[in-house]
Amino acid sequence: MTVDPALLAALTRGRRAVDESMAFWAQQNGRWDEEPMTVILCQNAAPHVKPITFNKRQEGVIGADWLWWWVDPSGTCFGMLVQAKNLERRKGSWSVDFEHANKSGPQLDLLLRAADLFQVAPAYVLYCGDTNYRTGLSCGFRHTEPICDRCTRAGVSILSALAVQYFLLLSQDSAAVDAFAHAVPLEDLADPKVRQRPLWDDPNFSNVPELRSFLVERQHGAFQVAKLLFTQVSKLRRAQMLMAAPRRFDVGSGKVFPHLPADRGHFSRSYYGNILRGLRTELPSYVRDAEAGRVLPSELAGRIAGIAIFYL
Repeated sequence: MTVDPALLAALTRGRRAVDESMAFWAQQNGRWDEEPMTVILCQNAAPHVKPITFNKRQEGVIGADWLWWWVDPSGTCFGMLVQAKNLERRKGSWSVDFEHANKSGPQLDLLLRAADLFQVAPAYVLYCGDTNYRTGLSCGFRHTEPICDRCTRAGVSILSALAVQYFLLLSQDSAAVDAFAHAVPLEDLADPKVRQRPLWDDPNFSNVPELRSFLVERQHGAFQVAKLLFTQVSKLRRAQMLMAAPRRFDVGSGKVFPHLPADRGHFSRSYYGNILRGLRTELPSYVRDAEAGRVLPSELAGRIAGIAIFYL
């Protein structure tokens, strides 16, 4: 399956516009607000990204801002519930406000629970500033000085919420740096040339041909988006010395993988289910309703700021 190269160009255009805005506000105020960055991203990536905004969401209902749906021409899609966060410099160190809480509880917990409700993958979009803002910060193990290609693209990056939860357990002090190093630049999700490594293939729970193919073979389109997000937690799982029981659970109808391994390692829940439940054979009806301009139930529209549809 070929991916429309126009989406990659649109995401690059959107990220550059966000970089410029972050650089401006960092110079003026020393910081920027997350919500306008998402608007700037969608505005500059249109029409290949279609944003659908709702009325102000109920305060404290969940910790997420947007539902992002990546859609293949075939109709196969991948959904993620996305919370926007800024990478901040504070007295010579780096931080991301992952531990923010409101009257309903810690925002990360709300994000994970809300993703369970929508049956999509919980994720963060990290607004990390331009390359000048990030001077001295390495983007990961393959970083080259002073600025590598990945650093250039990393101003807008995506990271699994499960990975964030794990980093906070390991060390709150280094969570921001770990998050930045493991996040994937937004543009890479739509780049057919991006590097994809074969993933851990344990015969205990990857003996279903379709799932094994997903793990070890190169993916494209919605499958690529899912695999790059899944890779973040799969790499962390490999470092966890804990045996996996060969159990499976039912994810539900309409999913590409209706039955997934229950293995959770040291994560709070099954990482297979947490991410791969977002892969569906077709868009949920509420997304099509929103796209057509039909009114959505308040219990849905009131929980999120909007829906963004990425046309692969």
